[in-house]
Amino acid sequence: AKSRDLFNPYFGSVFRTHTVPTYFHRRLARFADVYTSNVCNFLNYPLDYVFYPRRVALAHENVLPTPDINLLLMDTARHAMRFETARVQHVEGTQ
Repeated sequence: AKSRDLFNPYFGSVFRTHTVPTYFHRRLARFADVYTSNVCNFLNYPLDYVFYPRRVALAHENVLPTPDINLLLMDTARHAMRFETARVQHVEGTQ
């Protein structure tokens, strides 16, 4: 008999509810060791590489997107150019 046949068919996975990871899954993913299908998958990593888990917010946590610094810099530069252009036009218009 397969191991899944030994469990209650109505219980379901302890790792997800439909497509949403369970709290148990998130804790296991955060604190558990690294798992892989084949140890050779680690050959591309240096020996001192540190694996960090991805941060997954809980349903009640308000997650705000992190602003893209490049977009912020471009927006600031555009604003500065508009301000400078308006200042030059004002100075030239008053002379």
